[in-house]
Amino acid sequence: MRLAVRLALAVVGVAVLATYLAGAVLVTALLVDVARGVDPATFLASFALLTVALGYLSYRTGTARVLAGIDASDLPRERAPRLYARLDDLCDRMDLDVPRLMLVRTRTPNAFALGSTVVLDRALFRLLSLDELTAILAHELAHVERRDGLVSSLVYSLAQTLVGLLALALFPVALVLSGVARATALAAGQPLDWRTTLAGRVRTRLDRLVAGLLVASSALVMARSRRRELAADDRAAEVTGDPMALARALARIEGPTWPFVREESPMSRLLATHPDTDERIERLRERADRTATRIEIR
Repeated sequence: MRLAVRLALAVVGVAVLATYLAGAVLVTALLVDVARGVDPATFLASFALLTVALGYLSYRTGTARVLAGIDASDLPRERAPRLYARLDDLCDRMDLDVPRLMLVRTRTPNAFALGSTVVLDRALFRLLSLDELTAILAHELAHVERRDGLVSSLVYSLAQTLVGLLALALFPVALVLSGVARATALAAGQPLDWRTTLAGRVRTRLDRLVAGLLVASSALVMARSRRRELAADDRAAEVTGDPMALARALARIEGPTWPFVREESPMSRLLATHPDTDERIERLRERADRTATRIEIR
C-alpha cells in the first residue's frame, strides 16, 4: 500500500513538474517574442514614459487622497495676517506663487507640503513664535520650490519599475525551481516540505533577492528624502537669514512628541524619511556660528 502511494505521488510529481516547465517555456517564449518585436530605443522611450506617467499619477492621486483623509481646513488670510505677511515675503524671495495654507489637528505637531499646499498642525501656533513658524514655512516652501514631492514620486516609480522588470525576467526561473522542488518533495513522499529541497532553497533565495532589491530601492529613495530635508533646512536658513529660528522650532516640535518616541531599529532608520532631529539642529547651529557677525576688539 505504501509503495502504491509513493508511486502515485511520483506520478503526480512528474505531472506537476511538466506543468511548471510548460509554464516556464510559455512565459519565456512570450518574453522573447516581445523582446524581439520591440526596438530598444522604443522600449527605453516607452519605459521612461511609463515611469513618468505612473510616478505623476501616484503623486497627484496620493496628494489628493492625503488632503481628503486628514480633515484639513483652509486658513483664511484674515485669520492670520501677520503669518501671511511673512509668507508673502518668503514667496517674493523664492519667486514662488503663494501656496494654499491649510490647518490640521494631529497627534504630534507637524508641517508638510503637498504639491502647492502647505499644511500646518494647529499646535504649531501654540508652540512656536512667529519667527520660528516663519522658518518652518520657509522649510516647506523649499520643498515646493524644488518639487521634492513630485521628484520623489518619480524616483520611487523608477526604482519599483526596474525591480518589477527584473522580477518578470526571473519569473520563468522561479517556475522551473518551483516545479523541480515540488516534484522532488512529492517523489520523496513529503509534498509539504518542498521548500527544504535544494531547488526549494534556491527558490527561497531568489524570492529574498527580489524582496531585498525592493527594500534596497526603498532605502535609496528614503536616503534621497533625508538629503532633501537637509537641503530644505539649508534653503530655509538662507532665505530667512536666521538658522537658529528653525533650530528652535525643530527642538520645540520634537519636545511634545517624547511620550510616543520608541527606540529605532537599524531598519527603521534606514527607511526613515527624515534625518535625526538632533543632527538637523546641530547643522543649523554650525551654520549660525559660521554666518554670525563677529565684533573685533583692538
